This record gives sequence, structure tokens and C-alpha cells, in this order.
Amino acid sequence: MGKIGKTSVWRWLGRYGRDRRGNVATLVALLIIPLAGVLGVATEASNWYAINRGAQNAADSAVIAAAQNGTINAGGTTYITEAQSVASNLGFTNGANSTTVTPVKNQPCPPPGTGSSCYKVTVNRVVPVNMMRVFGYPATQAVTASAIAGLVNSVTNYCILSLAGSGTGILINGGPNVNFTGCNLMSNSTGASNPNPATTCNGQNPGAAVVSAVGTADPGCGAVSHSGATAVADPYTHYATDNPSDLSDTTCGGAYGGVTWNTPPVFTPVTKVCGNLTLGTNITIPSGTVLVIQNGSMNLNSYTLSGSGVTVAFNTTVGQANVVPFSTGTGTLDLSSPQSGTWSGVAIYQNRQNGSTAVLPQTYDGNKPTWDVSGLVYMPYIDLTFKGIVNKSSAGYTCFALVANTFQISGNGAIYANPMSQCIQQGLVLPNNIVSSRVALLQ
Repeated sequence: MGKIGKTSVWRWLGRYGRDRRGNVATLVALLIIPLAGVLGVATEASNWYAINRGAQNAADSAVIAAAQNGTINAGGTTYITEAQSVASNLGFTNGANSTTVTPVKNQPCPPPGTGSSCYKVTVNRVVPVNMMRVFGYPATQAVTASAIAGLVNSVTNYCILSLAGSGTGILINGGPNVNFTGCNLMSNSTGASNPNPATTCNGQNPGAAVVSAVGTADPGCGAVSHSGATAVADPYTHYATDNPSDLSDTTCGGAYGGVTWNTPPVFTPVTKVCGNLTLGTNITIPSGTVLVIQNGSMNLNSYTLSGSGVTVAFNTTVGQANVVPFSTGTGTLDLSSPQSGTWSGVAIYQNRQNGSTAVLPQTYDGNKPTWDVSGLVYMPYIDLTFKGIVNKSSAGYTCFALVANTFQISGNGAIYANPMSQCIQQGLVLPNNIVSSRVALLQ
């Protein structure tokens, strides 16, 4: 009987081992713990991610609000309330649901900010851990996000700069062909007597991107106007001190009789003309040449003065009367500045060593002469009236910058569309200043 019973048991076990029914239930029972862990990863980990993303959005918004509030209020004491209020509106209330929102100020500013006047907001929330505790995670998990914000200065580059401290520095007077697309205008003037502001545009908006003035900037001159801007210090006086030997008077020795070029001269790296230069034929200046007109003007007649990688400098020495750079005569200037070196970016440069503060008027009417210029035209001692046309040179980039005491353009005067970014390739650093500051998220 016992023997038969043992045989039956062994048979039953054999049949059980061969039986495949119910295997899924057995596997589920064996894998229930790993499946619970995977489910925990799918739910709780994604929940952490969602909370962290929300906390980051709250920190970003709160720190911008804190920085804006802190810069507006002199004491900067309410930035904490401002930041915590914004974070609360986004679902992260300080002191609720295991959440802390901590704003602080006077923090180091990461680039492009500078100094230690930035604001930082940290959002922290402790969330419970349930299913993932199976894998050894603690009962809670901290989710933390932070952000830094502060003031970032907005730097504006200019292609037209008027240095005059009073009066109407820039006047656009009904010129139908003026095109300042891609160009910004700056007047250092505090303005003329009312109603004339420091910049005035009558009859037509020339299409400048930004027009700035120490005084009142006429909004009819550009898309954006900035009044009360910081004056731009003359950025190009250094060229004279960088190149003293080029602008010395030793070659002329006090003789300024002038010369007419009926045939091309023998050029040297620094070619000097003592007195007025008159062209009797077309002249091409070799690349790398600095042509110095010492105590004189240039008369192109009806000819073309051209050159790539060249600078024409007008220099007036002590004891000599001031002169305008160009006298009567038609003709064409086709000049492209050097793109490197001590004269980098400079096509035409007016220097004065006689100590006089006198400013002379200069009018360019029609094609007297025609300007095809790439680079800087620097005439700080000229009240420039422009009725002609400026195009890019045949060899240079689309870059034209003008510095004068005052600047007026009218009639058929026109300046080509001037994307200032190409001045980098032309080797010219444009005049600039900080016209505004804004709060920005820095980290």
C-alpha cells in the first residue's frame, strides 16, 4: 500500500513537471517585485521630471521678476516677495507642499553679465517615494532648480556719428533717396533751441535701425529712437598717435606749394604731398600705401582716385590754416581701407595738429566728387552737407562709417544700404555706446 502510494506521488510529480498550464501565473508571481519596480520607474521618475521642469520654469520666471523689481526699487527689499509671488502663481508656493522658494541678491553674474549684482532664485520641493523604495530609494526625494538673472547692457554700433555738443548734429532734410537701412545714427548734441532736437528728419524717414542722441532723438529718423543717450567719445583720435611718423611734417619742411599729378607718381608706403593735390589723370594708389596731403586739399577734377587697402590722410600742422579735405571739381573717389594694420578700417582721415578749434563747412553736391568708399571717413572738424551719393568701393566690403562735427543730407543725397556687420571684414571697429540695459536670464 505504502509502496503504491509512493509510486503515485512520483507519477503525479512527473505529470506536474511536464504540465505547461498556469506557467504565466507562476512567472507573474515570481516577477511581481521587478514589475513593481519598473512601474515605479515609469510613474515616479516621470513625475520627478515633470516637477523638476515646473520648478525650473518657476525659478526662471521668479528670478526675472526679482531682478526687475530689485533694479526698480532703490532699496531692493521687495524682490523676495515679488519672486515668491511669481513662483506661487506657477504652483510652487513657499512653505506649502514641502516647497521652499529662496531668492537672494548680490550674486556673481555669469557672462554676458558682469559684476556681483545679479539675483538668484532656488526652488526646492521634497516629493514622496513609493514604489521605487523597492529598489532602495529613500522615502523622499528632493527636486531642486535654480536660475540667475541680472542687467545686460545693450551696445549699439553707429555708422554715422556727429561729434558736435550742441545744435542739430544730424539733419535729414527731405532727401528722397536717403537709405540708412542697416545703419544706426548717433548725435552727441544736447540739441538746439526748441523745437529742433539733436537729430531732425524732415519730410522722410531715412530708415535707420536706431537713432540716438544725448539730447532729443527725432523718432522720425529711425525704427527705434533713444533720447538722453551717453555721448560717444571720439573713437578715432588714436590713429594719429598710432601713426606719428606718417603724419609728421619733416618731408615737406614748410614748403606747401602743391602738385599736379599728370602721370602716376612713384609711390612709397607713406607718400606725402606738400600742399594741394590736383589730379590731371586717373590715379591708382598701390595697396598698403598711406597718401598724406600735408596742409592742403584734394581736387580730383574729372578724374578717379582709386585704391584698395589704402588710406588718404589730410594733415594740418601747427601754424597752418585749416583746410577742407576736398576742393572744387568733379571726379570719383574709389577707395577701400586697409583691413588690418595701424590704419585698419580707415579710408579717409582728417588730422589737425595746430590746436585750432575752428570747424569748417564742406558741401558735396552731386558728383563733386562721387564717393565709392568702403571704410571710415573721418572728418571731425567739418560741418558736412551732403547732396551726393555714396556707394561701396569696387574692391571693398559694404561698409561705410562717417564721423563729422555735424552732418546734413538733403536733395538727391543718398547713402547705400549699409549692413554694419561687414565692417568687421573691412577692419573697422564702429563707434558705439550703451543706450539701454535690460534684465536677462543668465543661467
